[in-house]
Amino acid sequence: MTNSIYEKLAESKKYAALCPDTLRRVAEDCARRYKKPKEAEKAARETLHGITGAFMRPEELKRAEERLKAGDMEGALEMHASTRERKPLGAFYEALFARAGRPGRVLDVACGLNPIYLAAMGISVIGVDIAGGQIEMMNRWASAGGYPMEARLGDALCPGFLPEGPFDLTLAMKLLPVLENQKKGAAAALIEGLPSEKAAVTFPTRTLSGRGVGMERHYSQWFEGLLPEKWAIFDRYVQNDELIYLIQRNGGGTDHGEAVCGGHAHR
Repeated sequence: MTNSIYEKLAESKKYAALCPDTLRRVAEDCARRYKKPKEAEKAARETLHGITGAFMRPEELKRAEERLKAGDMEGALEMHASTRERKPLGAFYEALFARAGRPGRVLDVACGLNPIYLAAMGISVIGVDIAGGQIEMMNRWASAGGYPMEARLGDALCPGFLPEGPFDLTLAMKLLPVLENQKKGAAAALIEGLPSEKAAVTFPTRTLSGRGVGMERHYSQWFEGLLPEKWAIFDRYVQNDELIYLIQRNGGGTDHGEAVCGGHAHR
């Protein structure tokens, strides 16, 4: 049943560009949970709709690419929801690199269009995402302009998706709750295997409607409780309604000489 569901999803116009590992993962899960093929396929499509509902549509990707070709990078990036929420990007990365140091090589997991901005800064970046349309668009842009960027298809819930390191910094922005909602333990497993000495892990502090409802406190307690022992928090701050944790592998050095516990820095 799994192969049949997978083939139908892969042949559909709506999901043909999605990461094959994602399609197979969802097909396997639904085939396991439902006895009837039609019910399993319906459930798989509903699951994928929930995962991809906020993704850029093909016509939006086309307009974003046109803006990039016209030299309007900011106009292109603001078409992506998560990137738009992070504006102004210059201030966001200035604050991040002031704390973590400017990286030479970055891994961006579930990257969206973020690698475009980093590559334009001259930072070598590999972005991984399940959205094939944006992966192809970003690679065309990087190839045409000679930017130090590569975008790859990959699913953070599937084995072997991480590219070979080492990287100076990994970005996992607003990702961990999404993974954990789909598979318990996935958040800690991702952090455990990151191929870098440092990582920036972020969380939303407000709902889409703008309500706070204790999200910062909730995600702080949750993340600090699941962080694997081999990692330590060395900074924590909030910017543009985004809670940002900077972590490093135990034994790694920082420019600050301090660790953070429960949101407070300690010398």
